[in-house]
Amino acid sequence: MRYGLQTEAFVSFLSPKMAQPKLFDARRRPLVRRGTIERRYDISPRTLSNWMKSGKVPFLKVGNLVFFEVEQCDQALKRFQVNPISR
Repeated sequence: MRYGLQTEAFVSFLSPKMAQPKLFDARRRPLVRRGTIERRYDISPRTLSNWMKSGKVPFLKVGNLVFFEVEQCDQALKRFQVNPISR
C-alpha cells in the first residue's frame, strides 16, 4: 500500500479530536435552547423573539437551531432591572 503509513498516522492524529463533543463542551460553555430561557424568565415565545430581534439577549444560531448561554442572558437582562426606590 502506497499511502498506508501516512493514512495510519493521519487517523492516529485525528482520533483524540474525534472524541470531543461536536457542538460544545457543557463543562466549559453550557448552551440551552429557547424553551429553557422562556421558562427561566417566565416569558412567551413571542417575547423571546422580540428580545432576540432587538438585541436584548445574545444568542448563537447554527443553521435553524438557536442556542443561548444562560450566564450571558442573565448579565444582559440585568441592565433592564428596575430597583425599588427607598423612602
